[in-house]
Order: sequence, then C-alpha cells, then structure tokens
Amino acid sequence: MKRWNRLALLVAVPVLGITGIGLSASPAGAVKSTKTKITGFSATPGTLYNNGGIVKLSAGVSNATGCTFTSNKTLTGLTSGACSSGTVRDTVVLPPNVGEKAMEYKFGLIVTGTKTIKASRVTVTVGTTPPPAGGPYLSGVVSMTTGGGGSCALLTTGDVDCWGDNEDGELGNGTAIDYSITPTKVVGVGGSGTLSGVASLANLGSSMCALLTTSQVDCWGGNWYGVLGNGTTTDSYTPTQVVGVGGTGTLAGVTSLTSGLYGFCALLSTSQVDCWGYNPEGELGNGTTSTTGCDCSDTPTQVVGVGGVGTLSGVSSLSSVGSGQASEDAYGYCALLTNRQVDCWGHNREGELGNGTIAASDTPTQVVGFGGTGTLSGVISLTSVGGGVMSDDANGYCALLTTSQVDCWGDNSYGQLGNGTVDGPGGSKGFDYPTQVLGVGGTGTLSGVTFLTVNDGDDFCALLKTSEVDCWGDNTDGELGNGTTIDSDTPTQWVGVGGSGTFSGVTSLMSGGGCAILTTSQVDCLGGNPTTPTPMVGVGGTGALSGVTSLTSGGGATCALLMTSQVDCWGINWYGELGNPTITESDAPVQVFAPS
Repeated sequence: MKRWNRLALLVAVPVLGITGIGLSASPAGAVKSTKTKITGFSATPGTLYNNGGIVKLSAGVSNATGCTFTSNKTLTGLTSGACSSGTVRDTVVLPPNVGEKAMEYKFGLIVTGTKTIKASRVTVTVGTTPPPAGGPYLSGVVSMTTGGGGSCALLTTGDVDCWGDNEDGELGNGTAIDYSITPTKVVGVGGSGTLSGVASLANLGSSMCALLTTSQVDCWGGNWYGVLGNGTTTDSYTPTQVVGVGGTGTLAGVTSLTSGLYGFCALLSTSQVDCWGYNPEGELGNGTTSTTGCDCSDTPTQVVGVGGVGTLSGVSSLSSVGSGQASEDAYGYCALLTNRQVDCWGHNREGELGNGTIAASDTPTQVVGFGGTGTLSGVISLTSVGGGVMSDDANGYCALLTTSQVDCWGDNSYGQLGNGTVDGPGGSKGFDYPTQVLGVGGTGTLSGVTFLTVNDGDDFCALLKTSEVDCWGDNTDGELGNGTTIDSDTPTQWVGVGGSGTFSGVTSLMSGGGCAILTTSQVDCLGGNPTTPTPMVGVGGTGALSGVTSLTSGGGATCALLMTSQVDCWGINWYGELGNPTITESDAPVQVFAPS
C-alpha cells in the first residue's frame, strides 16, 4: 500500500472463520514526541450472541512504521501493513458459536517504530445464547435473491447482507465457516471494506453476482465452470470482478444479469450479450463448444448473430432454461428482441430452442412460428421451465404474446405445454416448435394472461386479468392448485380456499413455488398438503402474514419482503436459511435478524 491511511490487513483464520476486512490509519495531527505509542486499543462490541458477527478493532498510534493486529487463535496468512501516526482500524467476522461454552477471542496489536511495542490484549466473547426475540431485525431491504441454501438482501445503502450456507463462499464475507444463521456483510473485492454501490443481485445456487451502479459486475462463491467470470475456476469467499471479453480489462456497460444452469449472461447497454460459464453444447452462443479442460469459458465471450454472422443485437431481455443438478449439459438461453421475436441457443434435446429441430446450436437460431411455420412474433415476455434436481429432460419455454395468449415449446412429458397432449409428435418427448396453450379443460385458447411463472420445475401458471390463476403440467405435489394431484395437459383453475369456488384477488405469483400475493398484501400458498390455496399465517403462527411486497424461494425456504423493508422467512433451515439464530425449520414465518 502506498499510503498509510489506506492500509489493508488480511487476517485469515480458516479454522475459526475470522477474516480481516480492512485496516486503515487516519491523521491525528502533528506529534511532538518521536516516541512510538499505542493509545485506546479497543474491540467493539466486546460480547456477541451465539450467532457471532462483526467486530471492529481500533487504536491510536504515534510515530509508527508498521502495525499488525493479532489473535490468540492459530493464524495462517497473517500479513502486516505500513502505518504512521493516526488511527488504525481492522474489522473481523467471528463465526457462530455452536459449542456449550462461550468462545473468547483475545486480540492484540504490535506496532513497530523507534521500538517495537505491544498493546494489552482486548477480549471479545461469543456467547452461547441466541439474540433476544425482539431483534434487532434486518431492515432497509430493497430486494432479495434466494439460492440453493441461503439468501442475499440488497439494502437501501447499496450494501449486501447474506445468510445461510457457505460451503463455497456464497456469503461473500471472506470466511470459510460452513454457514451463518443470521445475515453477515458481503465484503469488498479482495476482502477489503464492504461491497457497496450494488444495483441488483443474481444467483445460480452457490454463486452470487452483483450488478453495480457502475454497470460492472462482482461475483463470489462457487466457481464451477468459471461462473464467476474472473479467469479462474477457483471458488472465492470474497467478491471478484468479472473481467472483460477474452479476459482483458473489466466487463462494463451491463444493464442486467441472467443466470443459467452453470453460467451467466449479461445484457449490455449496446443491446448485445456477453456470456460465460459451461459450454459443451454451445450454451454461450459464441460459435464454439468447449469439450476439453473445464468445458467452459471462465471469461465473458460475445454472443454472435443468427447463424454465426456478426454479433447478436437488439436484445431487450434474456431468459434461460436448465434441467437442474441431475444433468450437466442441459441448458441454454433465449433472447427476446426489440422486434418482439425470439432467438435461442444451446442445448436442444427436447426442442427447447423452438427452431423446428432437436439439434444443439452454438449460435442463436430464430424461434419459428406456431405450428413450425414463419417466425414467432408479438412476444412480450419469456418464462422457462426446468426439470428440477431429479430430471434431465424437462426443458421448455412459454411466451406471453401481445394478444394476451400463450405459446409454448420444448419438453411435454407432463403436459406442461398446455396443448392437450402429453409428449410430442412421432414418439418424441416434446415439441420443437411453438404450440398454443388451450383454455381451461381444453376448450378454446387461454387468453387474458398478464403474467407467467413456473412453479416446481415441470408446470406453468398464468395470472389472468381477472386476478385468477390457471396452471398446467406436473401436479405430483398439488402444485396446480386444483385440489388434486393429477397432472393436467390443459390449464386448470386454482380453486378457492378450502376447495370451493375459484380463487381470485391475486396481484402477483412467486416464481419457483406456488405462493400468491393478494390485493390485501397477504399471501396464500399451495402444493403438497393442502392441494388448494391456504392463507400463510403470521410470525409465530398467529394471524395472517401481511404487508408483503415480493416473494423469493430456493432450496426449500421461502422469504417475503415486507412493506416495512424487513424480511420474514419459512421452510427448511439446515444451514440457517431462515436467518433467525437457529437451525430449526419452521412452517410459519420467522423474522430475519440483523447482522450482529
């Protein structure tokens, strides 16, 4: 470091999960004496609950040349930094205490100058009791993303808090702890300071990416197939910058991010697309396939034009399809163009490219029109379906049209294309061209659709202008909301609470799991038991959950963002997915706590 007031210190303690985030010294005015001194060495807070948390170390130093914070625990990778006169600081994250006794951390400071001196150690205790029931609770949340074993929340400050599983570093807090049962701060690139200036978040399980207000991208977590886009395939416990095309410079001009099964695509301000990650069947759309080494590109590559000519342009949004963890080669992307047509590339075993073939394509191809003739047009939005963790063949898309009708293509093994058939023509498993979704019971054509979503991997649901919901496809767990567990190859209506009448008053549907936000800002959910919508209870199982603005789900947990900018979660809690200082699952919402 060139300046003592921007000194960075990395304290790496894999066994304990302690990682230094930053050390800095600020001027304290002229010093008359030349004697090296330490004053006011402190650690705040001195006591943490059993969920651990952030501790700030601070001291005043005079006439120093080097400063090193220390711990009584075994340290690896400990580094020193230059300092002078002023205040030196460091920030460490202490992991949860899962033992029966309080854990004590004794921190020290060694300063070199006219002589080497040591500060008296200060103690921080991580107790055995959880935070009090009254919070403090996480607040100021703008949006959330939920992955395979945890969640990340974007705050009004532009910072990011994450909680849950951390096997691959998806918490982004610089620690190697297995999980965190309450939110922790995502640190800055390289582990210094705090990640800030975040505009939106995207994830693909254990890999997280943040689109910044600078239109650049930082990613952290698992790095299979180079999904972090930083030129390596090594997991990262701190954010790393996504590099530019070919590994030169930094990726810039990004307006949105879309995750695939094992990769990301970035829509640029030029309406072009850059992608990186897994590529054995041309999923990156760059005219190549990767069949050696990592079968991937660990740096962004440009998506070429249709047939490999020029560069794909005029893109307004992106969508991806993947089959889940059981298959490593079944995904691709589709681009909705400004002319309301669709180009797709990548895997195509079930006709999910919609181009009239089942051959994979490493360059974009046009989706053909209804019945396989002409070109699909008038598309407003795209929604993709994947087969979940136990299927490698259930991939497809549905397109919402300007007519408020829906066309679908791809796998149809559960009737998820809604066209009155199961499987496809000629013994195939699907349709390689768009087909129309029929009306309820197979009569006429589904119309009046305002929004499409996918529930549990192999079924679609449509929100109608009437505020009602129609669903079709797989119904093993009652996800069609019609009171049965029988699959349906045509749309069926959500029935009312208790199984009578028709369910209505819906304003939005959650992607990835059958929950609906109502005009009352309350939530009704279905699937499994019962097979009809049921009101979600409030925190602690009393009353009704209310004031909900959006819902996210992943890995068996669901979280609701509230009008208060706080978060309630419910579901499994193996790795602290609920963010409430326990690992006890809950079928009623619990409030997510604030970082300690």
